[in-house]
Amino acid sequence: MKLWFAAAGLKSDGRPGSSHGLRAGGATGLGASGATDEELWEAGRWKKGSPIPRERYVRPAQDANLDVFQRVPVHDPTAAAEE
Repeated sequence: MKLWFAAAGLKSDGRPGSSHGLRAGGATGLGASGATDEELWEAGRWKKGSPIPRERYVRPAQDANLDVFQRVPVHDPTAAAEE
């Protein structure tokens, strides 16, 4: 994979690339796009029934969409002026 990456003239962000990254990235992308478990197992060549793609790759991608800061109260300067 590293040889093909270099031959294509692709540059990384400094982290090493690996074939695992391709497998994990594929599962993440498919899962985020609504792929079924069967589609994940087939695409990543996981054993049928394996929880790995859904638990390790899809869930973190879904969690990334959560913005915990939405729960933080924000000061509204106009509210004090109206009191």
